[in-house]
Amino acid sequence: MFNCLDVVCAVVALACASQVHQSRRVQQVKQKSGSESSNNQRRMLERMTVEQLEKKIEEVENRLAGADQALADPEVWRDGKKMDRLSAERQKLVEKLEPLEFEWSRRAEGE
Repeated sequence: MFNCLDVVCAVVALACASQVHQSRRVQQVKQKSGSESSNNQRRMLERMTVEQLEKKIEEVENRLAGADQALADPEVWRDGKKMDRLSAERQKLVEKLEPLEFEWSRRAEGE
């Protein structure tokens, strides 16, 4: 006969297995959409003029500088939620800047 602890352990194990399966599925979907998104982004960058790329790079760099300035404020570090939000925003800006700079460099080398 099963006791309550056996039943609880079985339920927890089943929930964990389900969570692992769901996490793997989410990763697979993200990877698939990420490569589609990457292709779309690359095509968009290829259609931009050098002037448009430079303007966008400047815009993202200015926003990045603003995030860095905000993160340098000790008050931000006392507010965990604000720090997390600004750190995440900064990371997104860095990720946005990299392909822009890569495309600009690619074209500069080709000239």
